[in-house]
Amino acid sequence: MEAVRILDLLCLMDPALVSCIFPAVKKVYERTANRQSGLVFAAVLQFFVNHGQHVIFDVDPVLHHFFVGYVSVRYRQQLLAMSTLLFLTTNTSKMLLHTPVFPKYYPAIIKLLAWHPRTVASEILPLVPAMVGPTTFAELFHTLLDLPLTA
Repeated sequence: MEAVRILDLLCLMDPALVSCIFPAVKKVYERTANRQSGLVFAAVLQFFVNHGQHVIFDVDPVLHHFFVGYVSVRYRQQLLAMSTLLFLTTNTSKMLLHTPVFPKYYPAIIKLLAWHPRTVASEILPLVPAMVGPTTFAELFHTLLDLPLTA
């Protein structure tokens, strides 16, 4: 995980390195895609979001795999929940401009709130406006109303 983050920082400092480093990070993704290493997956996803446009890489299938294969299934893991919300908070503007993450995967994001209400409530509240859209408003509203009340 730290190695991928260091490679991400190197590529942020020198974008010419992306074409050399991207295949190695893609191999890390292929190796971790079917394992239970969601934190490494989150670091690889951050790399793809930061540098996918340099090598014309479509990040949507990776986002789908992350939210459907990891977050929807392993939502009980608090560390994965926090890293997912940190990823979404950090990349809100990129996600809104380039991907349909919030309207498409908001049920998985809300599931994190339902399972970790005291821990993630402050992190998820700024993301709620990004999830609201013309097609998701009613369903999101009912989902939020169905959440259990926690003190």
